Amino acid sequence: MRGRKLGRGILEALLERAARIEGIEQIGISVTTTQSAARGLYRSLGFEPFGCERRALKVGGRYLDEEHMMLYLASRP
Repeated sequence: MRGRKLGRGILEALLERAARIEGIEQIGISVTTTQSAARGLYRSLGFEPFGCERRALKVGGRYLDEEHMMLYLASRP
């Protein structure tokens, strides 16, 4: 389903809804550094990376790093 903008549409709807909830100021996510398409999508939606956790996950004997990202709703267009 990649390339059909379904993920983007779902995330945009989720972020719009979250922005309307009183008291929510920021949203944090984590994504493995191997997921370049997801990382690009999150950045295009305004998420900013703030740290990387090395060897955060182990999948099938392979370690994966996780990038932590934050979206500050007040600064969202």
